Amino acid sequence: MAVQSLFLAAPRPARIERWKSVTKDFNTAAVPAERWDAGAEPLVRPPPEWTGIPINLFELPSENIASDVYFPEPVIAIVNVGAGKRWYRDGIHRFERYTAPRMVEVMFEETHFSEIQHQGTCGSVITLELTGAILGRLLRDSAFHYRLETTRTETFNDEVCNLVGTLWKEAASQSPNGPLFAQGLSIALLGLLSSHFGSNPAQALQARGKLHPRERERLKSFIDCDLGASLTVERMAGVVGLSPYHFSRIFKATFGLSPHAYVMERRVDLARQMLRRQPDRTVADIAVDCGFSSNAHFTTEFRRRFGTTPSSWRRQA
Repeated sequence: MAVQSLFLAAPRPARIERWKSVTKDFNTAAVPAERWDAGAEPLVRPPPEWTGIPINLFELPSENIASDVYFPEPVIAIVNVGAGKRWYRDGIHRFERYTAPRMVEVMFEETHFSEIQHQGTCGSVITLELTGAILGRLLRDSAFHYRLETTRTETFNDEVCNLVGTLWKEAASQSPNGPLFAQGLSIALLGLLSSHFGSNPAQALQARGKLHPRERERLKSFIDCDLGASLTVERMAGVVGLSPYHFSRIFKATFGLSPHAYVMERRVDLARQMLRRQPDRTVADIAVDCGFSSNAHFTTEFRRRFGTTPSSWRRQA
């Protein structure tokens, strides 16, 4: 569908109550109003070692105009805080759209606007860039078939918003749960976006049912021998010759857990053994040796599994 016909298609008056009723945000305060241009820097960006989809928080001033805006690769934008109206100019055509919290915009690759204007309350927007590099890294050969449909505006999707909110919280908090968690969320989001906004959902990327028993044992051995290292989806997928995207699906079908959840369980089990067998070592040292990003991360995962802190468990063991 052409950009022009899609922009004309959305019925605005029927959605007014929906816009008014959607008020939840991602717990980010509104920002001061300033004039903005297409080269604006993010308010907050992920840490340099971020392994997930590129995600940033941009200011949404009460008034802004951007000229000659071009999206060479797909961009997903979700309004975090702020409301008002937007106008897109595509050559001689000008289209009006509303802005509201948790509204999803899907900008298809090679989308171009001669001008974008916004007026309303100041706030912020979360953006995700589906670059060729990230698709290639997470989808491998399947990246060639991954396509989102043409630009979508004034869309609400709670599943997408909730998952983006979780991904953003992880990125803005400096990735406390480590690279495996960020990659798992990113792969899940790619699948969700393909399901809701894919150009051909019938061609959704498929993986075989489960790992062969020999592959399963080889992978378990690899994980157990490398729990103290930086385990990523790419590294684990390489052990069984799958793309990270396919690997995440087949892993859960095989083990009943996501790769991140499984690795956390194995790390907690290893740490529990070390707490019992090495009483002279500090909890913080054991956390590092078992691959946790911090002592706080270890304590959170241990408490989730056993209902108490590592130190309390050790005293009672």
